[in-house]
Amino acid sequence: MKISKKIINGKEYIYAIDSIYVAKGHTILKNKSLGRADKVKDISIKKKDFYEDILNEETKSRTSYWTKFASTKFKKYVFVEKIELLRSKLFRGKESVGEIAKTAMNTAFMVDFIFNSNTIEGSKVPRERVEEIVKERNFANDEVNNTIKAIYFVENKFKFNKASIKKLHDILLKHEPSNLGFRKEKVVVGNMDVLDWQVISKELDNLLVWYKEASQNTYPPELAFLFYYKFERIHPFKDGNGRTGRLIMNRILKEHRYHPIIIWNKRRKAHLGAFRTYLEGKDENYLKFMSDQLEKTYEIYLEKIEKAFNLDAQMKYFLEPSEYNY
Repeated sequence: MKISKKIINGKEYIYAIDSIYVAKGHTILKNKSLGRADKVKDISIKKKDFYEDILNEETKSRTSYWTKFASTKFKKYVFVEKIELLRSKLFRGKESVGEIAKTAMNTAFMVDFIFNSNTIEGSKVPRERVEEIVKERNFANDEVNNTIKAIYFVENKFKFNKASIKKLHDILLKHEPSNLGFRKEKVVVGNMDVLDWQVISKELDNLLVWYKEASQNTYPPELAFLFYYKFERIHPFKDGNGRTGRLIMNRILKEHRYHPIIIWNKRRKAHLGAFRTYLEGKDENYLKFMSDQLEKTYEIYLEKIEKAFNLDAQMKYFLEPSEYNY
């Protein structure tokens, strides 16, 4: 939101200006008069009212637009409007907190993502250690260090081709050289058979062709969830498939201006169960589970923003007795 002033008939008026991003090439510009400068007593109230109007219109516009691209089965189990409301709140919340707070929030997300994504796969590195490594860039732990490097690669250099997928996995599991490269053996994951290793290259080609086409006409969260499932079904590597798939899933979300998500370790069993039932042709559990993880991630980070900028909490902090040491 930006504030500008206009002179109309010799009088100065205050205007609030903002934009609503709906989709690539579809942005709505909004502006509203907050009143004459000499008569506005509390501009913060008027700005808040404008913010609420923008939030409601953004949610409505994005829901209307993207519902057309969500499949019938997705809309049957998932509330697109809820996702869009949380998405708009989170994006606007991050925009309002300033660069320092945004950096802190991004750091916190990286810690949460690395800890949960790696712990799901059996990592024993505690969250406190992950936080220390991320905050201080302490590169003593190869597992966490390589995940940080993989996040940078997927966000800045990744392309949707087999070479990039392999490169991402090479970075992520650099500390496990015996697990690098596409697998050449049969594996079983959680009592579930995955595709034969001899069809991996062909199936990855098919997945990438599917993604290129689907990205033009599929609701982005559904697109990301489906890519994740299809990638895990192929299971191209001996180890690290889940971690690699989640990184690419989040790349898809960010590419379409959705905040990345976390598959929370506390829901590990439900995560595996959702995959198992989807493999059996029952898509309800998987779509509900994935949308729930998105919603939970967004709600958790919205709560962090609200707590960080709660006036009472800040007042309490600043009113603590000050000490002068010499």
